[in-house]
Amino acid sequence: MFCINERSKPKIFGVEVSEKRADNVRTKYRELCNGWHPKFTNAFELYQKVGNDWKKIPVKELSGHNDGKKAWKDMPQEAIDYIKSLPEFNARMFEEITGIDIKNDDVEIVVEGRKKIISRKSAEALGLI
Repeated sequence: MFCINERSKPKIFGVEVSEKRADNVRTKYRELCNGWHPKFTNAFELYQKVGNDWKKIPVKELSGHNDGKKAWKDMPQEAIDYIKSLPEFNARMFEEITGIDIKNDDVEIVVEGRKKIISRKSAEALGLI
């Protein structure tokens, strides 16, 4: 969740987590979104307009945008607050993916010789600061 080009092991903001943790976070996030999802095209609006029949959508009326950040603009605040509360949360990564600017007190740490950005909350929980 909220990773860029990461597909192998379950991760939340680039932090490797267990399958159970990933499933729990995903389930709670979806619950808080209450059916909302980022909209990269107008397909769902057209779907409802034509009586919920995908086959009836006029292809020439489909439109999208290259700026994925616009797709996230209506994310429910409850879901944003939940995501911010996660120990794995990374405000910079969240903003890069969603375009939603959340000020957070991130810190930079070095793990196995590589720089990582994590939330101050996570760093404190891990005893790093």
